[in-house]
Amino acid sequence: MAEAATTHAIYFIAAIVMAVAVIGTINSSVQDITTAASGNSRMLADQMKTDITIISDPDEIPNNKIFYVKNIGTKTLDGALTDVIVNGVYTSEDDMNKSVIGRSDLVWKGTGILQIEIDTPAPGGDNKIKIITQNGVSDEMDFTI
Repeated sequence: MAEAATTHAIYFIAAIVMAVAVIGTINSSVQDITTAASGNSRMLADQMKTDITIISDPDEIPNNKIFYVKNIGTKTLDGALTDVIVNGVYTSEDDMNKSVIGRSDLVWKGTGILQIEIDTPAPGGDNKIKIITQNGVSDEMDFTI
């Protein structure tokens, strides 16, 4: 009888140890999922507060290659982190000049206008420019040279 009680005690202790190990593993996974969901919800909230629109006159682009992009969202953006794609090709920072009108830095607040001057020529004919903010919100415009 004492042998059965000892065996039961060993099985009980082994079951407790295994249960603690499983709970530890599940707890770690739940924390990872919670952290990822929290980060995704912050990114989604930033995207919902962000909106831009290209306000350039397509008829004036062949003359000066300057594009104006207005921040019509409530999120303050970093103009330095704004990407430009012309005809499907990424435009490097060396090939353009960016400035926020009325500011000495590239802090692009709501209702602010980012001016982008592209140094590389676009080919004649139909072209497309796409402006992408730091959190993935974008706008695009077709223009003809």
